[in-house]
Amino acid sequence: MASGLPVTTSQFKNPDQETIKEMVRIYQEAYKNDGLVQLTHVIPEFMDRMAGTIADRVTKPECEFGVARTESSDRVVGWLALAFKFGAYTQLSEEHVLLTQYALLPDLVAKGMSRGLSTDVMKDLVLSLLKEFKASREKQLPEKHCILSTLVVDPEYQCQGVASALLHKAISLTEVFSFPIWVQAPGTTRILFEKYSFQEVDEYSLDLNAHLPEPGGKGKGKGETTAPPPLPIYVWKYMVRKEPLEPALLAYRSSKVFAEEKAEEEAEKALLEKKKAKHRPRKPLLGKGAEPAKVESAVVPSTLEAAPSTTLLTESTPLLAESSSKGARTSGAKDKDARKTAGKK
Repeated sequence: MASGLPVTTSQFKNPDQETIKEMVRIYQEAYKNDGLVQLTHVIPEFMDRMAGTIADRVTKPECEFGVARTESSDRVVGWLALAFKFGAYTQLSEEHVLLTQYALLPDLVAKGMSRGLSTDVMKDLVLSLLKEFKASREKQLPEKHCILSTLVVDPEYQCQGVASALLHKAISLTEVFSFPIWVQAPGTTRILFEKYSFQEVDEYSLDLNAHLPEPGGKGKGKGETTAPPPLPIYVWKYMVRKEPLEPALLAYRSSKVFAEEKAEEEAEKALLEKKKAKHRPRKPLLGKGAEPAKVESAVVPSTLEAAPSTTLLTESTPLLAESSSKGARTSGAKDKDARKTAGKK
């Protein structure tokens, strides 16, 4: 493997036509050299539509794009596309999900039809394939999730750490929400994704050879004596990276017996909402009837401040500190009342 190439990765937010043109070119070149696909039927209008899709999706809140550029020449050498499924959206744009299929599906259809498969047969196969993709996502993912729909690297710069840099960027863009990331990928990329804690959850394969006409039937040329070579079997690996809760949040939840005071409950609720995490029933760690831990010892500010991702937790820290000081003020007020009562006696 070649040494790592110094690259910078950044979010792509402005529909710069020159950059988009490079993104489409890299996409074509990457799939043209792919050992499975080896594009021979690149349809120009599909590539134009892909450029239009990128320009449109760049500004959408549910989409994120990232590009990798060389530090020396600022040349675009790879890019990624993410699609987020938030609760406010009833469905994720299938057009964005199929960004990776702008070349793959036309190639698959062209190869099938060149060997005698009818338009209706290919249409049914493609629809079946898309349903399988969607069914696998719905089976493996919660309502809120993220799809890594595209990750491509210029063949000239492959095996130099560019894909890893882009994947690291994708994870950094999703970890703030603790969203699981779903990807459909060829088996050859499995090692890369496993390196970043992706796990295979399903698989789908499509063998066009099983649908080809019998020898001598429709599609076989007159006078043909030798059978053409078999078509490649398309195999997709479905892989998911389930992002854990922020370590500091886990430490906060596991280092204390949850106090019964309303202020503490509201503080934790606010923290969970900022992390977009699901609320879970509370159970005393020491068992039923256990002595609640003091609020002062329940929160360790240094643990939160030392967390790798500080943006959300730093905003949440005043909530926790406020609840602790409020508890202290409440305790002080009770002591004061007790002293007054004792004085009256």
